[in-house]
Amino acid sequence: PTVSLVVSVLQAQAGNTTWPKKNRHSESVWKVHEKGDVPAEFELSPDELAKLERLLPPPSSASMPPVDAYVFHCNRYCVVPNSVVLKQVAEAQEQGTFPVEFDFNQNYIGAIGILPILEICDVNPQFKCLRVRHQRFTDKTVETICDIFNDHAGITSVDLSKNPLGVKSARALLKLISSNPNVTEVVLDETFVSDEWQEKVQKALAHNIARQAKVG
Repeated sequence: PTVSLVVSVLQAQAGNTTWPKKNRHSESVWKVHEKGDVPAEFELSPDELAKLERLLPPPSSASMPPVDAYVFHCNRYCVVPNSVVLKQVAEAQEQGTFPVEFDFNQNYIGAIGILPILEICDVNPQFKCLRVRHQRFTDKTVETICDIFNDHAGITSVDLSKNPLGVKSARALLKLISSNPNVTEVVLDETFVSDEWQEKVQKALAHNIARQAKVG
């Protein structure tokens, strides 16, 4: 049933991959605004923020096979399952495991589409690395990412480059790094996080790296 489900979704999405329209914000936007000052055009309305709220999962979802769980959470968040994610999770599931990395640097997933993925990562400690460059994530999404990975046993690396992130994201990431010593890499290239906050994040990461070296 799982394989049939994956095939059906892949067929439905074949040749119809949804990519974002050309960003109305030019590449120069990263240079125009002072670091730490997220431009007003990236601010979300109350309705938009409400759509990004995490829906606490029912306990029963933690025991679902990963593919079933992903589709289940997609339904909860009213998003279409991503064909690339389905294929990757299904292939790992056939081997009795879970992906160690999700790389969306060349695959637009979006701020709502990432939520079902975070839900299945939350209950799978094999997961280690999340790469989500240029996804139009705001501070709200980063706060959710940090909340989910706060006590995650496997996560080590998060790439959030080229997203309109500011000081709220930096604070959330600092809290994550302090709470979870496994986190040793956070990439914030071409965001609105100031140099001062970038340095704080890197200093906290260096502390975790040193701790890992002692343990090793």
